[in-house]
Amino acid sequence: MRSQVAGRKLQVAGRKLQVAGRKLQVAGRKLQVAGRKLQVAGRKLQVAGRKLQVAGRRSQVAGRKSQVAGRKSQVASRRSQVAGRRSQVAGRKSQVASCRSQVIIYIFILYSELNY
Repeated sequence: MRSQVAGRKLQVAGRKLQVAGRKLQVAGRKLQVAGRKLQVAGRKLQVAGRKLQVAGRRSQVAGRKSQVAGRKSQVASRRSQVAGRRSQVAGRKSQVASCRSQVIIYIFILYSELNY
């Protein structure tokens, strides 16, 4: 009798151990899945970081290009200003020359009238 009770108790303990072992297996699988998910998330983060780096480099390059374009436009505007000033000077010189020629003609006319 006692041995039967002890046998049943052993069977129950064995079943309990089996259940606990299955629960441990399930928990281990869940842990494995969680670890894989973490690995995937880490890879995704790495890819996003690389993309951000590339975007940063591209924006730096674009900034440099815009700076260069700005400098070029400044140089072009300065050159056009200089050309405008030169044309003004040339215009004044031609005015002075025409005034001189008019004065010379006027003096010549006066001189020729005085000689008559």
